[in-house]
Amino acid sequence: MSDEEALARWIDPDRGLLPPSEFIPVLEDSGLIYKLDLYMIDRVLEELQRKREAGLVMLPVSVNLSRVDFDACDIVEEVRRRVDDAGVSRKLITIEITESVVGSNLEFIRSQIDHFHALGFRVWMDDFGSGYSSLDVLQSIRFDVIKFDIRFMQQFDRSKRSRIVLTELAKMAMDMDIETVVEGVETRDQLDFITEVGCTKAQGYYYRKPNPLEEILERNRKGEAIRRESPDEEDYYAAIGAFNLYDPSVIMEVEDDRYQSFLDAIPMAIIEKENPEDRCLRILRCNASFRSFMGRVLGVRLPEEAELKKHTLQEPPNGALKETLARCSASGNWVLIGEKKGKAGYSAHAFVRQISANPVSGAKAYAVVALTIPV
Repeated sequence: MSDEEALARWIDPDRGLLPPSEFIPVLEDSGLIYKLDLYMIDRVLEELQRKREAGLVMLPVSVNLSRVDFDACDIVEEVRRRVDDAGVSRKLITIEITESVVGSNLEFIRSQIDHFHALGFRVWMDDFGSGYSSLDVLQSIRFDVIKFDIRFMQQFDRSKRSRIVLTELAKMAMDMDIETVVEGVETRDQLDFITEVGCTKAQGYYYRKPNPLEEILERNRKGEAIRRESPDEEDYYAAIGAFNLYDPSVIMEVEDDRYQSFLDAIPMAIIEKENPEDRCLRILRCNASFRSFMGRVLGVRLPEEAELKKHTLQEPPNGALKETLARCSASGNWVLIGEKKGKAGYSAHAFVRQISANPVSGAKAYAVVALTIPV
């Protein structure tokens, strides 16, 4: 778990739990929504203190802001003052806004987002793809992360078009060096799909339904909490997630034209080696072409995406891969490992480069771009 989101729920003594759709529009229409949003900031700051006291790893918490907030007060300064007064790092508060927040006053909202960035806050675009001008907003304003609208997952099993659109949007985000979150992930099939196409984070009931803080703390006391990503590991996992497994240009810095004709459906993967002396490897991410390559050329059948990280591969006994990985780590460049006769009359080659190192565990992640040449 890398991030959390604070969600407002109204517990009425007579009507019970009210969803946001029943009270948010009323507060927005009356111009009072800023009071709720600032109240949510205060609650988040209080809960961060309680999590710290409970020994939980501190994760960034995102809060949603309304368009009305920017008109009702100096919302940037109000957020900054509350966070600083609470003695909480600004990196632990993430601002989420939707396309509708930008509205017709793009220049004003852009200046507000730039102000948040200058102060050290991250800003995410929520519900991306839900409106008509999402792409225009994205090219005009810098966001740290975009969250794909929940309707993509709601249409997942009913519409092939939803998968196509989401695939292309994920590729576009990777090309722009923007991380992505998919909302509403509830099934393993959905998780496998978004992981393969390159979405870097998932949010939804597949992991857990929204819970009050007391339940989170209780699970932590029982040792049942989801593992929380250390802030020191953030760059490591971000680099793994940001690597585009569908962009053959990643190896175009290699000045060799012999392989250009093989790049259309090139197999790519991210592998991890936890210990230099350990002969076990893990595949963290891979595209469909890499799965085919492993089975067709090397005779290795990989498990489904959700089980992939639990699956280990044994390094070949000749030590060639170990030497290659060491060269990658030392040089920081792509290294081409030599040919090896595979199944079905193919010769296998691969470009390998280290893309990140985990400062906590010592593990290293490598990008592998495989080439198969008929012989």
